[in-house]
Amino acid sequence: AQAQAQAQAQAQAPATPPPDPAPAPEAEAEKEETRAEVVQEEQGPSAEEEEALARYRECAAQARAAKDAGERARAVQLLQLAKAHKARLLRLRTARAARGEAQQPSARQARQHLQEEARQEAARQEEARQAQCAAVEAALRRQVARWAELARAAKEAGELPTAVTYHKEKKEMARELSLVAAARATPGAPPPATREEEYRHRREVHFRGSIGEQQLEVAVVRARGLAPAKGMAAVDSHVLVSLALPDLRGAAPQQWRTRKVANCASPEYKEVFRFELDRSKRSLARYAHKKKLSFEVLHARLLRAALPLGRCEMTLEELVSRAEVRRQLPLLQGRRDTGAVLDVRLRLCYPLAEKHIEHEVERIVRVTGFPAPLHAPAPTPAPAPAAQQQEERQQEERQQEERQQEAHAHAQAAAGRAGTPPPQAPAPTQAQAKADAKAQPKAEAKVQQAVDYDAVQRLVSNDVLEWALEEAQREAAAARGRGQGVPEELATRVQQLEAALQVLVIQVQTGALDEDAYVARVQAAIAEERALAQALLTTDRRQAQRALLRAKLMAKELEGE
Repeated sequence: AQAQAQAQAQAQAPATPPPDPAPAPEAEAEKEETRAEVVQEEQGPSAEEEEALARYRECAAQARAAKDAGERARAVQLLQLAKAHKARLLRLRTARAARGEAQQPSARQARQHLQEEARQEAARQEEARQAQCAAVEAALRRQVARWAELARAAKEAGELPTAVTYHKEKKEMARELSLVAAARATPGAPPPATREEEYRHRREVHFRGSIGEQQLEVAVVRARGLAPAKGMAAVDSHVLVSLALPDLRGAAPQQWRTRKVANCASPEYKEVFRFELDRSKRSLARYAHKKKLSFEVLHARLLRAALPLGRCEMTLEELVSRAEVRRQLPLLQGRRDTGAVLDVRLRLCYPLAEKHIEHEVERIVRVTGFPAPLHAPAPTPAPAPAAQQQEERQQEERQQEERQQEAHAHAQAAAGRAGTPPPQAPAPTQAQAKADAKAQPKAEAKVQQAVDYDAVQRLVSNDVLEWALEEAQREAAAARGRGQGVPEELATRVQQLEAALQVLVIQVQTGALDEDAYVARVQAAIAEERALAQALLTTDRRQAQRALLRAKLMAKELEGE
């Protein structure tokens, strides 16, 4: 029975397949190449490549399964099919690579085109930035030149507050101009933000230096639309000017005749004459509305009387408040208007009674913002440790001295309440006496230095304030250059001087400080500084020299040098 069961089991068991032959080297190399191709699969394959790759993997997997199951013939068939799919996959990849190489030059050209467009756009933006900065810079240059001319003209005319205002604004415009130039020279820096605003010039009209105080300048400019006299074919005209006021010698009236312009209905005379005017009489301004200046246009004839072409007149009333008057006067024949006009101009050294003030509106450019790297203030260096420690020690010594003085005062008060004499300080030793003798001159010097002769409240002149501000700024810059912090007292002085200058400008602009008051204030300060220099000549020679320097600066400012 056991023999029969064993034989039956052997019959049911499958036959053991023969061992596989050793794989050929070419087959192993092909398999490794296939794995490398699969691992090095490129991204972005086409649908055909994906299908060939899937079929290759499927056939390779089935061939391994058939080999494991012992189905050798089927495994060989599947392996050949996998090789066919692999060959197809390689052909597809080669074709795709060839197409990519063919398209590569066009892609390179496209990238170069985009880069060229980007460069051109950057060049256009830089050109626009340069043009904007150049326009702002040109406008600021014109404004700086004009403000310098206005300041010079105001100074020559004796209007010191107005000249100071123009000078301050010119300096601010020059600072903005330098920053705009720096922005323009920095590639890629954004242009400054600007705005246009109206600036109102307030100036006094006068002709001091060109016209005498006792003169009235009359200019006959031109006549237009003259008609020939009766019986005349052309117009040969001149103008007779008469002033119904006596000259300085008492002769009246005063007359003047222009040159003759021949054969012209609209002659250009352009002649000027100065009548004498006695301004010492107070009634002149009072009765100016009654004083007349007459113009008579005549047709000149040789050896015969001139023929009238028209007559006009005007009063001197406008000269009470104006230094210059321009008029176009209609020419009349009796009461009939001839249709012709005469252009005339009157000028005085200054008005008869009031000042001639004119307001002129001008559009200017203001810079409202700059790139941060261009105008960012330089960081203030921290104070050196040694200087800081010395300052702390001095502060502790002062506090200790104050505490000792308070304790001594309390002891004296307690002794007074108790009826006992206050405790006396111990007699100083010989060493202490010598130290006190050495310290006494220093204490006296400190007492003298306690009187601040350079206090900002004592400085009233614009030039002196500017000189003091420049001196303080140089000291602050020197302190920074040594690596030390700017002392608090010096920084406070700079702020006070800047505020004083700003207050002076505001007073001048608002009219709170006129020219006469400013001159009187500066003259008083000059006398005070000279007296101070005389008093300090023996005690403090340095302060005396500074006082004299301030007096000289103020004197030069008043002289207009």
